[in-house]
Amino acid sequence: MKKITVILLSLTILAIFFVSGCLNIKETKTEPAEEQGVINYEQQENNDLDELSNDISNIENLDNDLDNEDLANLEQDLKDIEW
Repeated sequence: MKKITVILLSLTILAIFFVSGCLNIKETKTEPAEEQGVINYEQQENNDLDELSNDISNIENLDNDLDNEDLANLEQDLKDIEW
């Protein structure tokens, strides 16, 4: 009885695989590369360079804002304050 049950179960599973393999599967529509969002590495490199140059110019602006003369004045101002 157990052998018959195992054989029937095995045949059922094989039949399911066979039927599912034979079914008509809808074809998927492939889109052209431009519509799929293909990365243009040349454009990305230019964007990265632009971003990097902006970051460098921001650092130069910070250097100008944090001048050493201002720090010397700050030290003198702190000395003048009565604690």
